[in-house]
Amino acid sequence: MAQTLTIANTEAAVIGVRDFVATTATALGIADATAERMTLILEELASNVVKYGFDDDTRHDIEISLWREDESFCALMVDDGRPFDPLSAGEPDLDADLEERGIGGLGIHLVRNMADGLDYERTEGRNRLTIRVAG
Repeated sequence: MAQTLTIANTEAAVIGVRDFVATTATALGIADATAERMTLILEELASNVVKYGFDDDTRHDIEISLWREDESFCALMVDDGRPFDPLSAGEPDLDADLEERGIGGLGIHLVRNMADGLDYERTEGRNRLTIRVAG
């Protein structure tokens, strides 16, 4: 059964993701290293939604659900921000000098490399990203 956390679209609310992942991982018997990977992924994604996902200053909810599926720790992040598929974002040029690199893209690169599975869909005006971390 999934455990769900709903946070507001504020940087202060993103801080609560760490405790939620740790508590849920412990309850599900997830290894610390696997839980830490999921924490980094979800903090990065939630922070991006807060910073870039909305065109207004009103409150929006970001829902994060966690569950265990076989030997994997899984998450579903849902938000009603502007459509954004992190799987279609371009790869950063890691060989370019720092001065030549464009801003952004490293966080999504980190997420792609830390997750063992990612699946995105846009349904009913909401972004839905499923993340799987093998453990």
